[in-house]
Amino acid sequence: MRLIHQEIKEKFTPQPWSITETDWESVPKKDSETIFSLANGYLGVRGGFEEEFEPEATGTDFDAMINGVYTFFDYHHVWARPGFPKRWHTITTQMNPFNITVYCNNEKICLQKGKVKDYVRRLDLYHAFTERSFVFVTNDNTEVTIKFQRFISLSVKQLSCSKIQISTNQPADIKIESKLSKRCAPDERKDDIRSNEKWFCEWQEIEDVNGTIVGSQKMNVSGFKIACAFNDDFAFDSVTVEEKDLIKKVYSFCSEPNKEYVYYRFNAHTTDIDFSENYKEFAEKIVLDEKGRGYEKCFSDHKKQWEKFWDNSNIEIDGDDSIQQGIRYCLFSINASVGRDGKTNISANGLMGIWYAGHTFWDTEIFMLPMFLYSDPKVAKNLLMFRYNKLDKARERAKQMDHVGALFPWNTTDGEESGHVFEIATAQYHINNDIFYSIYRYYETTGDHQFMADYGAEILFEISRCMAHRGAFIPLRNNKFCINVVCGPDEYSPVVDNNMYTNYLTRKQLYFALEICELLKERYPEKYKVLYEKCSLSPEELDLWKRAADNMYIGYNKELDIYTQDDQFLYRDPVDIEWLAKNKYPLLHNFHPLNLWRMQVCKQADIVLLMFLYGYEFDKPMIKRIFDYYEPRTIHDSSLSASIHSIVAMDIGYVNESYNYLKQSCRMDLDNYNRNVEHGIHAACCGAAFMMIVNGYGGMRVYDNMLHFTPRIDRRWNYCKFKILFAGSRIEVKINKKTTVYTLLEGEGFKFKHNSSLYKIDKDNKVLELNNEIMEKF
Repeated sequence: MRLIHQEIKEKFTPQPWSITETDWESVPKKDSETIFSLANGYLGVRGGFEEEFEPEATGTDFDAMINGVYTFFDYHHVWARPGFPKRWHTITTQMNPFNITVYCNNEKICLQKGKVKDYVRRLDLYHAFTERSFVFVTNDNTEVTIKFQRFISLSVKQLSCSKIQISTNQPADIKIESKLSKRCAPDERKDDIRSNEKWFCEWQEIEDVNGTIVGSQKMNVSGFKIACAFNDDFAFDSVTVEEKDLIKKVYSFCSEPNKEYVYYRFNAHTTDIDFSENYKEFAEKIVLDEKGRGYEKCFSDHKKQWEKFWDNSNIEIDGDDSIQQGIRYCLFSINASVGRDGKTNISANGLMGIWYAGHTFWDTEIFMLPMFLYSDPKVAKNLLMFRYNKLDKARERAKQMDHVGALFPWNTTDGEESGHVFEIATAQYHINNDIFYSIYRYYETTGDHQFMADYGAEILFEISRCMAHRGAFIPLRNNKFCINVVCGPDEYSPVVDNNMYTNYLTRKQLYFALEICELLKERYPEKYKVLYEKCSLSPEELDLWKRAADNMYIGYNKELDIYTQDDQFLYRDPVDIEWLAKNKYPLLHNFHPLNLWRMQVCKQADIVLLMFLYGYEFDKPMIKRIFDYYEPRTIHDSSLSASIHSIVAMDIGYVNESYNYLKQSCRMDLDNYNRNVEHGIHAACCGAAFMMIVNGYGGMRVYDNMLHFTPRIDRRWNYCKFKILFAGSRIEVKINKKTTVYTLLEGEGFKFKHNSSLYKIDKDNKVLELNNEIMEKF
């Protein structure tokens, strides 16, 4: 591990199911706002305080965002070349549903003012809510005990709710201001590539509709229409006050000593995507309906949905609260951020920040989809449907690049390519391979032939056409099929020839596409006929796929006896990685690209990632040689890197290194390893938490149509436990010091391999306890 990733202190006391802070000043506000964010895949709200800070814009990003709502800004390329994206698109910030201020004796209760005692804030991971409490001492020595609770419903996606409990130690004049205000502040982060247009939305109106406050706005350029409504439940009457850009409901009363007063607020964010032109009316209806059911009922329904998630997806580690907390925070963050409707996805910051503009990358397919694939395949399918629903735009992108078939964008929200740095955006053709890989794994795990016939095959055929035409048979390479001038996962090695990750997955993709052709011919001949014409297939096309796969160039260096990441890397300038890590981190901000690209340094796992995805096709000595060569030259600038190195390190017996990478990855955000958590979570890193335990310590791989396990356990742990859904059956895997216990929880069961020996778990043999023989090697 690099020096920059060592000796990182834990910022939150390890707790199995909670994240707790007891000093609001100990962690920078933007960092805490990320960590204490809440979301439900549709709506996300960063963890700002209800009463906000003063001045409000200083050191805080209390943003709300809706998955799939974005706007555009024109690029201003100094030299626009063919295929350059014409515009940037970005997720937009929305109206704050938790804007509530409390006054005591005309003094604003604000953490920046006055004396504060007994502060604590807690994120409950199991039920996905936050609670915050403190005692505020006013200038006249009145002690106000105030407790906040909030959640964003996983039961009703448009709904968010908050509760405030207030008590005083002596009679006091209390005022509560519950506000809904305009939220159209421009995002300044990308000014260098945006147009002069600063205001990305048009405020339409904000009004009091029979006691429900409703605000609406429209996105410029993209045209999305959004409404936010709130209604509240309190024992006292309110007065509605209109000010510039906001409406607030004001409650005033005199408190009795030590009596608790409870205020509830119900909010709904709606868009014309779901409700057409009636979006404002539905916002009002939702808050009134949910208010009618009551806060506790809404909260109970929300908690039940999260309980279902944890019942299928929880990873339990006994004996290591630090790792346990990190793993569960990661799983929580991904489930909170995932789009479930086939129209939305998961952005690189989840719904906990907008630094990556809400864009979807390859992160989804390789790092985040697996958790859902083996716990809730319906969600995995919807993530694949997102790609299908953007397929026509991928076809357009291929034409823009003078290709055939479909080329999916490197970073996108709506299906258009938004990445303007073509060397590490458009050049990453492996995005097509990554989408193939996720389709293949979904099909392998679920056996969903209907999905392949209706959706998967069309994607597969179009991206295979693109990749088959993207390469060429090179005479001086013995007519091997080469894919030149690309960028693999290592973004510090762009515009290289024969990136092994890209070539290897392209070969797998082409063979699989041909296999699906045969499947459709046999089972769905009419659908195959339609797709054959729609995708412009021909006997010559299918023959090209076969010849390209059969003759794929795979680089190999005889002197080192390793497969090579690409044709150039071994011959670049040697550098002192530790010196770079200590003095020039992050490299991207400290070197001109031409200087960086000639260095023998990897940003993140590339060929090592391939050794994870298809490691069962390589012998362990080869994997070890590859790891030993490339890992010392990898700076791990990317949050994606540590998790993959943890898994592969475990495969080759580097147990201590594997654990260190595990800790770095699963606590990436909690402990701010990459020093940028203020921008939002590292969603791919969070998704990889599942893989580090299941694929790393569980040693799970899927090939030959079955599960293979090679269980290991860290010396610090008493056991680790997880569940896997495969081929319609769910099992629990509990790895102890000496044995692994497999328990059939639902379904008919299946055959699997444990340490290379074949077993069958079924209704007659629901529990199998097997020896961890492989442990002797470690």
